[in-house]
Amino acid sequence: MAIPLSVSAQAFIRAKVWANFATLIKDGSPQVTPVWVDTDGQLIINTAEGRQKTRNIRRDGRVATCIMSAESPDKYLLVRRKVKEVTTKDAEHHTNVLSHKYSGKDYPYSAGEVRVKVIIEPTHVTERGLTWPRPAHRSHSGPNVPNLFPTLSGETANI
Repeated sequence: MAIPLSVSAQAFIRAKVWANFATLIKDGSPQVTPVWVDTDGQLIINTAEGRQKTRNIRRDGRVATCIMSAESPDKYLLVRRKVKEVTTKDAEHHTNVLSHKYSGKDYPYSAGEVRVKVIIEPTHVTERGLTWPRPAHRSHSGPNVPNLFPTLSGETANI
């Protein structure tokens, strides 16, 4: 069952953070790629048709993503899930949004490149160092775990 990303996790993803995206190759071994990330309440990455990670998720949608702060290695977010959707809808626009976030300019498309958005609906989320006061570590794998961690604004974060 999917769980929502917390308010602090979504704010973290919207910042200029770095992510490693793990998929499974046909023989079952992991393939890890650095990716840009975004959120609309779910985790979104953007890639192109024909790339290894796209072929992998079309065959086996089980993925994991580790999203890290460039400034503070003890701030990170881990997300696991089976991919919810792979779509070309708005993918080119989304590529440019991410490119401006990370590089400040339009994305340099290759001729014939078809962009895709990969939407990941988390079933397991681990947050570290994203809220204050922060617990040493928190992990959540479903909707029945009580939420005891308020965010800085005082609202309860859904983890």
